[in-house]
Amino acid sequence: MRNFLVITLALFIYLNSLIAQENNLPPLLNGLNKNDRLLKGTPTAFLSDQYSLLVLRKVEDNWLLNDEYLLGIGKKNNKWYRLEVRAGHAFSDSTAITIKSVRLADSTGNRIWQLLQDNQLFTMLDERTEPRPTCSAAIFDAGVCVIEIVVNGQYKKLSFDTPEFYEQRCPAQVIRTRFIRCFNALNIVRYK
Repeated sequence: MRNFLVITLALFIYLNSLIAQENNLPPLLNGLNKNDRLLKGTPTAFLSDQYSLLVLRKVEDNWLLNDEYLLGIGKKNNKWYRLEVRAGHAFSDSTAITIKSVRLADSTGNRIWQLLQDNQLFTMLDERTEPRPTCSAAIFDAGVCVIEIVVNGQYKKLSFDTPEFYEQRCPAQVIRTRFIRCFNALNIVRYK
């Protein structure tokens, strides 16, 4: 009976420490855009039910016929996962979704997480709220690079029009440079 109590107490303490670690997420997101909503039925919404933290990147295309493709990281049960998501046409009645989830080494997940924090991803504003400086260069029909973040029940979406194109032609926007670093960090591990 005594062993049972000791084991029960140890299990209770261990589970509480896991919950505390899982809740040790970044502070509430700053710079939220009131128009951004996590839409039900999207791959991001589906994953947010499974992961306590999500940071996903995608390119929103101007052509409706392209599938949605997301790459990023997620955390659940205090473990990091590399996520790759392919979703069929969002405008159709049924959407096929393929999700690949691979457990990352803690050191890899923590390095990516640290890079995102160092570049102030969670407090960053995007071009919708912080317009880019005037630039004579322009590109039309290009994709919009997007990072979606879901943490502590909050949703944040950061969007930049072809940031690498504008960074090469009209450099010196610090926020865009930080966004590019974060966007590329979420692409470091690819699947075959």
